[in-house]
Amino acid sequence: MQFQPFLQRNRATLPGIPLWNPYIMGGRPYLANAQSAVFSPFSLPAYVLPFWRSLALIAALKLFVAALGTYLLGRALGMRFGGAALAGTVFGFSLWMVTWVSWPVASVWAFLPWLCLAADRLARRPGPLPFAGLTVTVALQFFAGHPESSFHVLIFAVIFWLLRVLAGSDRSPRAIVAKAGWLVGAIVVGTALAGAVVLPFLELLNGSIDASARAAVGASHGSTNYLFGVLLHDYWGRPTRVNLVFPFSAMQERSYYVGALTLMLALAALVLRPTRRRLALAAVAVGSLAVATGVQPFFRVVAALPGFHTAQNARLAVMFVLGAALLAGWGLDELVGPVPAGRRRRALVALCALVAFVPLLKMVAGGTLAPAQIGPALRSAWGFRDPATGSLGRATVAEIVRLSALLEWSVLAAAALVLLAIRLSGRLRPLTFVTLALALVAIDLFKAGMGWNTAIPTSHAKQPVTAAIRYLEDRRPRRFVALDGPPLSLLTSFPPDVALRYGLYDGRGYDFPIISRYERFWQQNIAASRACDYTQCTGSVASTPRALHALGLLGVDDVLQDPSQKPLRSLPVRIGYAGADARIYVNRDALPRAFLAERQRTIPDDARALAAVSASDFDPRSTVVTDRRLEG
Repeated sequence: MQFQPFLQRNRATLPGIPLWNPYIMGGRPYLANAQSAVFSPFSLPAYVLPFWRSLALIAALKLFVAALGTYLLGRALGMRFGGAALAGTVFGFSLWMVTWVSWPVASVWAFLPWLCLAADRLARRPGPLPFAGLTVTVALQFFAGHPESSFHVLIFAVIFWLLRVLAGSDRSPRAIVAKAGWLVGAIVVGTALAGAVVLPFLELLNGSIDASARAAVGASHGSTNYLFGVLLHDYWGRPTRVNLVFPFSAMQERSYYVGALTLMLALAALVLRPTRRRLALAAVAVGSLAVATGVQPFFRVVAALPGFHTAQNARLAVMFVLGAALLAGWGLDELVGPVPAGRRRRALVALCALVAFVPLLKMVAGGTLAPAQIGPALRSAWGFRDPATGSLGRATVAEIVRLSALLEWSVLAAAALVLLAIRLSGRLRPLTFVTLALALVAIDLFKAGMGWNTAIPTSHAKQPVTAAIRYLEDRRPRRFVALDGPPLSLLTSFPPDVALRYGLYDGRGYDFPIISRYERFWQQNIAASRACDYTQCTGSVASTPRALHALGLLGVDDVLQDPSQKPLRSLPVRIGYAGADARIYVNRDALPRAFLAERQRTIPDDARALAAVSASDFDPRSTVVTDRRLEG
């Protein structure tokens, strides 16, 4: 509903690059919004291949780029082939990357290991080639289309660079300052290379409500309750199967799962050889997850820092995923060498056994274990048959889903524990162990991600041009809006941004940053609730006289309604179209797209100006409100 229409619009306008988007929110800067991702390397397949087929290749490319970058980073950190391959598999195909793969954030995260790789080379051997590598990578991740994620990954890359510098042989202040110059220079030049999107974005951000609204709310984070998702990813169900989170589950925000064997191998890296580099990376990874889930005092400390104080810091979980992947790669390497013996081996076995049994112990302690549901839970976990929710009570469904999550984990964790135990006993050759470890991690992550990004027929993907849409096409360039759907519904009959697909002019939109005056005018006059979140307000439309009058000021002629809702009565509208797909009203208060007013009223104060144009007796056909006198 949001990202694909932009991608389709990019394809339709190339080789021209649109600077302006007239089709949503009364007109918007196009490049400045970032999410249009015109220059993203991951947008390229959509420009040269059949559009719907290209989406699968785009998803595959994101995961492959993330996996390959992590593999190369592992090799640069001294890992053997097996350890680096496992690290790449974990990060590229983690549940975090798989659930986010269709969003612009995943496009930025795919470059995270490449940023660390380039920063590593620049820390070890400063010079023109590593400088150029980091410069290009910085530019590419800006082009990917999510500035907030760019901020996060660049911060992590700087931290990673610092760890590598401090681990080097020359840690003198002079050497560190010289290397820092290379790093800062590469980031600055890379940002300048991406100036075609960075500068318009900063200009738009300066006049937007995003910064002030986020500052008022403060830094945000995920729920601490979802930390259990590191072990049981489906404990709360999932939107693609059975969902236990009402009204919906934003599973992307809690997809911390990296695999049972991954966690055990990460412990092996820390227990068998706890170097400063590994301990530091583990601290950063765990600290990032703590911040992402609001664990104190970690979140309070980070949220006080510039940038983080207004950010959606739940996304810092990607740092945990990369850290776990690298630690697991090191752990595999440790077990490929001479088999450890003595106290460290016993400690590792004990810790891995604890990891395997923690979910069971927690569910027993919390009273959520329901042995009576073992049959349907087993069919759900490994028979791929979800419980028949229509014939069962919510409590029973919850018992089945949670037990199913435990059974899925138990099989994979037991397999991981057995594999490690056999290797530690010396009865498994290194090559066989590496092969089985890679296979088990791949199976584990494949099972976790199943069903999330489903393949559908192209005929299901293509949205038809219905009679209502043809009516709106015939009315161009008149603007339209769609009223909010039924209560508790997350969708309208014509969601914001979909107008881009048809070249229709929509007064609504989901596109950031949002211009302050537009958002305030919309929230005060048009949105169904003045308490709506600023990110959703400009997509909400109330069916009131005040809203229709305000929409008229924006030149909105047509108001679309779901035909299942009650018709609008006692409002200044008339039916323009009525069919099985929609009901469309003509707004009698709508202004023409262009007209001549004879007077101007100057009101320098922004709040008073907003009140003046929002007043029911304001006549825009004769008077224009300006913040300064316009001569002539």
